[in-house]
Amino acid sequence: MTITVTSRFRSQLRVPVLRAGYALVLSSLATSALGGLFWFIAARRLSTESVGVGSSLVAATTLLAGIANLGLKNGLLRFVPTAGPNTRILIIRSYAVAATSSVIAGTIFLAGLRVWTPDLLFLRGSAGAIIVFLATLAAWSVFVLQDSVLIGLGRADWVPIENVAFAVVKIGLLVSLVAISPNWGVFVSWTIPTFVLIAAVNTGIFRVFLRRVRPSGLQAAPFRSVIRFSLADQVATLLWIATIDGLPLLVLRRSGTSGAAYYYLAAQIAYGLYLFSGSIGAALVAEGARHQKSLGNLHRRATLQAFGLVIPATVIVVAAAPWLQGVFGPEYRANATTLLRLLALSALPYTFTSLALSRARVMGRMRVVIGGHAAIFVLCVGLAAALQEQHGLNGVGVGMLVGQTVVAAAFAGAAALRRIGRRPEPGAATPGPARPSTEVGWSLVSPMSGPPPVADARSTCSPSGWPPFSSRSLCTRRTRVWFPRTTT
Repeated sequence: MTITVTSRFRSQLRVPVLRAGYALVLSSLATSALGGLFWFIAARRLSTESVGVGSSLVAATTLLAGIANLGLKNGLLRFVPTAGPNTRILIIRSYAVAATSSVIAGTIFLAGLRVWTPDLLFLRGSAGAIIVFLATLAAWSVFVLQDSVLIGLGRADWVPIENVAFAVVKIGLLVSLVAISPNWGVFVSWTIPTFVLIAAVNTGIFRVFLRRVRPSGLQAAPFRSVIRFSLADQVATLLWIATIDGLPLLVLRRSGTSGAAYYYLAAQIAYGLYLFSGSIGAALVAEGARHQKSLGNLHRRATLQAFGLVIPATVIVVAAAPWLQGVFGPEYRANATTLLRLLALSALPYTFTSLALSRARVMGRMRVVIGGHAAIFVLCVGLAAALQEQHGLNGVGVGMLVGQTVVAAAFAGAAALRRIGRRPEPGAATPGPARPSTEVGWSLVSPMSGPPPVADARSTCSPSGWPPFSSRSLCTRRTRVWFPRTTT
């Protein structure tokens, strides 16, 4: 039995999308575990006030950088694999855009400190503090994007190495710096390894990995199309942030600080299950962009891989919920065990939705991506708000589970209808391959498989190019290209 499982795992590692998925899952798990150790040490060695200041600085940095990267994290996942000789300039431009927008966002944040976070006014106490904060903000935006670059270049195996090195170094620095500067110790222990690893990782990217880039066989998209894709993806990301961060605020308002504590700790455990599909989805975007004709097969393999990890992990969390909550205290076990189980179960339908959204990203269907996240936000937050009145915290968990299930069912239903629509009627003749037309323009998303593209003379290239977001320059003739649907 052990030999069979081992041989099966080794065979999966030979499949690029599965190997990348496992690497990213490992990175997420290691980062979460070492991150918890970091804050455990901080709580033990620093006062509550110092931990509060340090965590606020880190939270502000990650939040501002996340908003200011303009969705380029997924944009690079999607376009680096197909950029070919333009990969170097794509990476440099993306870094420059993210760093510049982060500095602008940080400047606005510093200007309004008195309004939203008066406790951090010391950041404006000296020019040195301002420079350090803005430089760290710009560096963190690049640090986040370089992971996407590694994945896009097919080097996802380096991501866990990089992130574990970052976590270990910052823990070592924390132990060394807490006695020297309690208020700045946490923040500086994040800052130094960020700069060090940016230099190390990008040396490898530009001097080693880019030299091994082979022509993708696909025409590289203009940078403005990358930005347009990324901005659309950022809308979806903000909707997801509103869902995840909005629910704790909803609970705080209606159930008070105790209810917020019960919900937050249960959610932190349950959302760890969401990391599986997020990591595997990132691998799917990169590998799907690189091998677009095999997207359907890659999507199926990634979905099976994700459920193979999420289902047993969910079963463990559901079974161990009383003990997991008991670690925090008997009141958590009494008030949040059922909530934890419901939130953990919601990871199952979300896994299906997450992989479907990753496939939509590869195909450039950004309206689907935005619509899916909007549906999650409306249903989960709306149902949680409605059910909390009658059922308390468990109502929030039911709302999350039902909302995620409805959205997953909608995606599954749409996929089933597409498969039914592709089946030929009994006795119907199978059409031969269409002749390519000289009037056909170029489409950013190449056909997944099947016959050559056909020119549709009934319409012209839309100003936004490839549906639904693109550039006019992507069309060389005023004729829209469509690709016959095939089973993928």
